[in-house]
Amino acid sequence: VVAAVVVYQTVIKNMQAYQDAEQLAQQGEYEEAIAAFEALGDYKDSAEQILAVRYARASEWAEDGYYDGALEEFTDLKDYKDSAEQVLAVKYAIADEELEDGNDERALEIFQELGDYKDCAARIASIQDKQTEKAYQWALYLWDDLHSWEAYAAFTELGDYRDSKEWAEKIEMQYQINGFAGDMTFKNMCVYDYYTDHKEDYPEVSASELTELM
Repeated sequence: VVAAVVVYQTVIKNMQAYQDAEQLAQQGEYEEAIAAFEALGDYKDSAEQILAVRYARASEWAEDGYYDGALEEFTDLKDYKDSAEQVLAVKYAIADEELEDGNDERALEIFQELGDYKDCAARIASIQDKQTEKAYQWALYLWDDLHSWEAYAAFTELGDYRDSKEWAEKIEMQYQINGFAGDMTFKNMCVYDYYTDHKEDYPEVSASELTELM
């Protein structure tokens, strides 16, 4: 009789504890709910309920913009429900956030990692176009600021983008028109100009030594 009473009390206790854990989960008290289900051990489907609570917590974190926590949780949940898909969604959101914060390189890395997920290909192309235009504007600035060799190198690197090739040819022609004498190539002339313009950064380099640097 005593044993039966103990068993009955244990059953009632576990039932109540299970219900309490469920209520905690419904109220968004995820940490407490997880602890409560863990304390129940293998009672009913407590192990499954822990996964469900963790999933709900990760979903709420993602919705609130706490992407690091959401990403870690969904990644750890592995094949539970659509956790793998949620990992991709969170990474996409992180890339968006990085882009909004002006961290184009980081955003580009994440979109490339996501591959063909959603419109990542278009987002990658957009960022790369933006970076190319930024490089073009930088090349124009270098030329306007009389940094001839850097401008020439920048326009050359841009290849066929807009009129970069024409700019590179224009800069090279400008040097030829100026009538530099001797056997100096265009690159050598630009290097000479660079070291002359930045001689305060290279005090140990004399004009006669520039030939060796070229």
